Amino acid sequence: MSDITVRADLSYSAAESAGAIALKSGVYPFSIPEDMGGKGKGTNPEELLLSAVAGCFTLTLAIVLRIQKLPYSDLSVGAEGLVTGVPRDLKYQRVTVIPTIAGADAARRADYLAAVEKAHQRCFIGQALKGNVEYVVGEVTLA
Repeated sequence: MSDITVRADLSYSAAESAGAIALKSGVYPFSIPEDMGGKGKGTNPEELLLSAVAGCFTLTLAIVLRIQKLPYSDLSVGAEGLVTGVPRDLKYQRVTVIPTIAGADAARRADYLAAVEKAHQRCFIGQALKGNVEYVVGEVTLA
């Protein structure tokens, strides 16, 4: 086992009320969301946290389905984040992932549901939220 280091470099302009996130994959604009009184330019921390959890869950589910030899053609995962206490007592309350597994064998629904639960438990980004943010799976659709 080896470790990896992930890096991000961020900048923020007071004059523009916006900034940039520089990652290995590219540079992304960000700011405070409009519904929180900001400019709404680019992404924001709320979307990034939601995307990180949903991305981790999606890739983990793909791995679990492959290992368990459960057939599918495509995965799509919706994700919803609930932020409460706007504007002063902000709390990221809940992240819900909502998977759709296309090309699934409907006769093996129980196996797919077990795979979804395993992916939910093994998604290390989602598990990092434990004790702070509720992380749940919504309705699972087999298509």
